[in-house]
Order: sequence, then structure tokens, then C-alpha cells
Amino acid sequence: MRENKTNRGGKMLRRALLALHWIIGPVILMSFLSGKLISDFSMFVPCLFVAEAAVDVEREKTNIENSFDKAQDLLARARLQDLRGTIELLELKTGKIKGDISAEEAATYSARLDKIKKSATAAEDSLINVAYAILSEKGADSALSYTGNELRLHGVSEKKISVAEKKILKDGPAIKQAKDQETIARLVKMLASGENPDPSTDRFLLQSAQRIVKAHTDSVKAIENVKNKKEMEDQKREEKTRLEKEKKEKKIEEDRQAAIQKDEEKKKQEAENTEKNRLAEENNRTKQMRRPGKRRGKTA
Repeated sequence: MRENKTNRGGKMLRRALLALHWIIGPVILMSFLSGKLISDFSMFVPCLFVAEAAVDVEREKTNIENSFDKAQDLLARARLQDLRGTIELLELKTGKIKGDISAEEAATYSARLDKIKKSATAAEDSLINVAYAILSEKGADSALSYTGNELRLHGVSEKKISVAEKKILKDGPAIKQAKDQETIARLVKMLASGENPDPSTDRFLLQSAQRIVKAHTDSVKAIENVKNKKEMEDQKREEKTRLEKEKKEKKIEEDRQAAIQKDEEKKKQEAENTEKNRLAEENNRTKQMRRPGKRRGKTA
């Protein structure tokens, strides 16, 4: 709509200028034929120049609007190199008429230029971020292929492409290693659960996963062996402790029984001795009682 209004304004000024030429032309001719001085016509000259200048400014405004439309189209199609050229051309055109337009118009042009510059920068950064995403997903080779083909096709600046490629070459190995570790971990989980990996799986990554699974299996077996050995040793130790305890308890019981038996034998022996002594005394008394005369004679 702005372009249509500008075009209509330009056409009206061109028509006015043409009419002015038709008016001024005969006056110049009549002045020449009548022999009057051309200086009498000097009053018309400024009008001619002002009209020509107005037509130039309007023409430049129309060109500027066309360039803005072109810039938007190039931005939409991600033709960034052509877009940078159009932006530079816009800067030249707006700078050229800056002294012939109002401050408000100049500020509007400046704001529109800044907006499209930021959009161009954002478009470049977006394309470069795609390269970094490809690096994370598919590796450095695919990312470098994208920067070398797609980024240059879209006209991303060589400086930004160079920075992106350096980052890809620097971060690529670490990202690949991390990616490989993720793949190996996934394969280990599959192998451990008895699943079969995809036939297209990288052979070296699959072998690494198989080695890890085997090492884990061997480790589990070793742990089980150690555990079983420890359990057997614990059982032997417990059995030995039990036998020693039983032996000790048996010895204590035997000693106690021996002590009881010994005590009983001692008591029995003492009882026998006591009985012997009693019997001996009774026997002595009986013998004495059987020899009374002898006892009486001795008494007399």
C-alpha cells in the first residue's frame, strides 16, 4: 500500500513537472524572440530545480521500498549473501536522501534497517545451530558436510562458517566419544537382556559392548565364587567352633563326672575306713571281755 501511494505521488510530481515545462518553454521562446534579457526569466529557474529534486527524492523512496521488499523476500528464502548486498544498498540509498527527508522518515528507515539486520543475523545463527545439532546427532563428518554445502548455499558469512567449522572440529571427538558411550551402554543393556542388536550396528561398538558384558559376567561369576568360598570357609569355621565347643563342654562334663565319682569313692572309702575302725574297736572290746581272770589277777 505504501508503495502504491509512493508511486502515485511520483506520477503526480512528474505530471506537474511536465506541465511546468510546457508553461515555461513558451515563455523562454517569447523572451528570446522579443529580445528581452534571459535574466528576466531567472525567477522560473529555482522552480525547475525544486521540481526536479522532488522527483529524484520520490524516485529514491520508491527504489528504497522496492529494496525493502526484496530484502524481505531474500530473508524468507534464506538467501543471506544477496540479503547482505541489499542491506548495504539500502544503507547507501537511505543515506543519500537523508538530507532531503524529515527526521521522522530517516528514523523510520533506520529502524527498519536495524530490524532486517537483526533478522538476517538470527537467520544465520539458526542455520549454524542446525550444524551443531547435526554434530550432536550424526557426528562431525555430517556437520562439516552441512557447513560446506548448506551454509554456503544459503550465503552464511565465511567468517561465521569458519568459526562453526573450528568448533565442530574441536568438539567433534568428545561428542563422538560420548555418543559412542551411549550406544555401547544401550547395546550392553540389550545383550544382557538377551536381545539381538540391529545388524547395521557398528561392529567395533558391538564388540566393545560384548566385551563389557563378558567382563561383567566373569566378574559376577568371580564374585559368586568368592562368595561361595567364603560361605564354605564360614561353614567350616562354624563347624570347627561347634566341635571345639562340644569338646570343651564334654571335657567339662567328664571332669565334673570324674570329680563326682572321685568324691563318691572318697566318701565310700571314708565310710569303709570308719566301718573298719568301728569293727576293730568292737573286736578289741569283745576280746577283752573274753579274758576276765587275767584281768582280775592283774587287778588284785
